[in-house]
Amino acid sequence: MVNENIEKLVEHYLNLKLNGMDFSAIRNELKQEGVDGSDIKTIINSIDDKILHGVKSGKANSVSNLTKFVGILLLVGGLIVTIGTYIGWIDLKGHILFAYGPILGGLTILVSSSKKRSKKFNKTKRIRK
Repeated sequence: MVNENIEKLVEHYLNLKLNGMDFSAIRNELKQEGVDGSDIKTIINSIDDKILHGVKSGKANSVSNLTKFVGILLLVGGLIVTIGTYIGWIDLKGHILFAYGPILGGLTILVSSSKKRSKKFNKTKRIRK
């Protein structure tokens, strides 16, 4: 029951924090409501963790999307060059160019960006004084 109340408070004050409320104002409000000091610390730490999680995952997703885009460009470019020389779009006077470097590089980048994207944010232990 206590954990449910703390989670409700965390969600409530997380919304207030995201709308601009300061941590000191949150602490003062919690003290006025009679919340225990250790619970206040837990609530503030949980809010901070959730905010950091959102920031980290947002940056990771944007970097992962860019990496994925580069991988797709390399893969498609390599395929276009290879197919283009085979079909005759690109005339190399009877020679065929197999662009395996960009194809394999693009595939490698796509696979590695997919693996990085699937990793989740790990909470770090806080050093408490």
